[in-house]
Amino acid sequence: MTITYERLKPSVDVAPSLQGPGVSGILGNHLVCDPGTWSELPTFAFAWLRDGQPIAGQTGTRFDPSDADANRQIACEVTASNVAGSTIVRTPAVRFGSRAVAPPAPQEQFGFSAPPSIAGKVAVGSTLTCSGGVFQGAVAQIDRAWLRDGAQIASGATYRVAAADAGRALQCSATVVRPGGLRVVAHSPVVAGPPRVTLLTRSVTVSKGVAPLDVFCVAATSCRVTATATAAASGRSSARTRSRSRSRGRGRARRAVLARASAVRVDGGAPGTLKLALTAAGRAALRAAGRRGLSLAVTLAPQDGANVVTTVSVRR
Repeated sequence: MTITYERLKPSVDVAPSLQGPGVSGILGNHLVCDPGTWSELPTFAFAWLRDGQPIAGQTGTRFDPSDADANRQIACEVTASNVAGSTIVRTPAVRFGSRAVAPPAPQEQFGFSAPPSIAGKVAVGSTLTCSGGVFQGAVAQIDRAWLRDGAQIASGATYRVAAADAGRALQCSATVVRPGGLRVVAHSPVVAGPPRVTLLTRSVTVSKGVAPLDVFCVAATSCRVTATATAAASGRSSARTRSRSRSRGRGRARRAVLARASAVRVDGGAPGTLKLALTAAGRAALRAAGRRGLSLAVTLAPQDGANVVTTVSVRR
């Protein structure tokens, strides 16, 4: 008796499936086609499908999606074959969305989070310090410089106020240079320089014994002016000084006796034009002024500023 066995086509026991990180549906992650478990000892062939259509050249067990697969359905088709025939089973599809984007690498914080500042009294001869300036990022050093009206005048962390700074704007700067040449500069707030005064009157005529003088003062707050007068003529003259700031509209008067190298102090209020009225009394002084004039050497000394010495001729 002869027994003949008929070979059967492959049949699936455990269906094929998609494996790998790509099952999340994010581009950039690959898929693996698991053929599952079959009977009848088949051999396998694989094909990848995009929206149900074969993808050219994709016949392996691994599939790496591209940008063309965004918002598309991707599946794997498994063909199991033996001498009796073939059986085809398709996996459930995975829909791919956008490409996986790696989180950006943390960027180094580089720059000034706070500007520098100027510390110290703004007065001629005083020393100012450029301090502060909070910087984020690794740097070798911070270079500091000083500016007058926007132009650099000195370098270093400290600066000695000069007479040339009177009535000007002062600033300090902090500069960092990174490898590669990148420069980052921060400036402090502007501070006003020491007061600056100017004698507007160069020649005056005594009217009823009064010689008026105008002094212009530039300052951040108030001006204090000292007037020193020396008479070229012999004898003594009585003098009265009065200071008034136009911005305040009020003044105050003081009396003194003007002799050789005597001083009269005038305290001004807000910046502006200060009126100084020198009143000459005594016949000797007036006669001298009438013959050859009266020469007054006036020294203007603003508070915290530099002295300004000038000469005023007085005529009768």
